[in-house]
Amino acid sequence: MAVLTNYAHSTSFSWTSQFALFGTNLFLEGRTVVAATNQETLELGQTCELDENCILHPRVSRGPFDGVTMANEFGLIHPGLSQVSVLNGVETMTPVYVAPSPVRPGSVTFNSIESVIVWFEQDISTSTMFSSARSMSIEIDFRWTNSDTRLYKGGEWSALS
Repeated sequence: MAVLTNYAHSTSFSWTSQFALFGTNLFLEGRTVVAATNQETLELGQTCELDENCILHPRVSRGPFDGVTMANEFGLIHPGLSQVSVLNGVETMTPVYVAPSPVRPGSVTFNSIESVIVWFEQDISTSTMFSSARSMSIEIDFRWTNSDTRLYKGGEWSALS
C-alpha cells in the first residue's frame, strides 16, 4: 500500500485497466478496506462468480465490455474493486471502490469511469473508505485525454497548459 506523506511540488499518478474484485462484510466510513473474500484479477468485459461459500472464482469472459461483474451467489456482501495504479513510479494494486450498501444475490457490474478526484487531507491513508464530499477537491475527466496538469494555489485549482 503506497501512502504519500511528503508532498512534492509535482506528483505523478497513472492507472491501467487491470482490476481485482473482492467482497467485504462492512462499509465503515473512515476505516481501511478489509476484504472478507479472496481477490480475483479481471479486466473489462469479464465476470467472477462469488459462490455460496464466499469464494470468488477465476474470471470468465462474459459481461459488459465497459465493466467488470460479480455474479453473487453468496448473499449480502459489499462488492469492492481494486485497480493497478502508479504513484511517482511505484506500481500498486489498491481498493478504489466499495459499495456502501450490501448487494443481494445476483449480478452487479462496475462500469469504468475515467475520472479522478484530487484533494488534500491530513491523517488519511490509502484504502480508506469514504462516501462524503471532500473539501477543496477537483474532479478531472480523462475520457478525452490521457494527461492533465493542475496547479493548486491560493485555495483554487487551475489547469496548466
